[in-house]
Amino acid sequence: MERVRDAESSLNKVFWSELDIEIQEAAMSILGPEAELDGPWSRGLMFSLGGPIYAGTNEIQRNLIAERMLGLPRR
Repeated sequence: MERVRDAESSLNKVFWSELDIEIQEAAMSILGPEAELDGPWSRGLMFSLGGPIYAGTNEIQRNLIAERMLGLPRR
């Protein structure tokens, strides 16, 4: 059961880091050409791009999900 809880945190990390990027990109799209100017949304996008890396890469998190939640074998 402990392994599943660990995998749930991995699932949350992957979900939120990718959602953050999508939100930032949507805001940039709505803002249009002004989005490229230095501002909170452009800085937010740059920060969000690091999200899939800084708490353990999403690829590693996906491996943990596959092994611990789905019971798939290690590669």
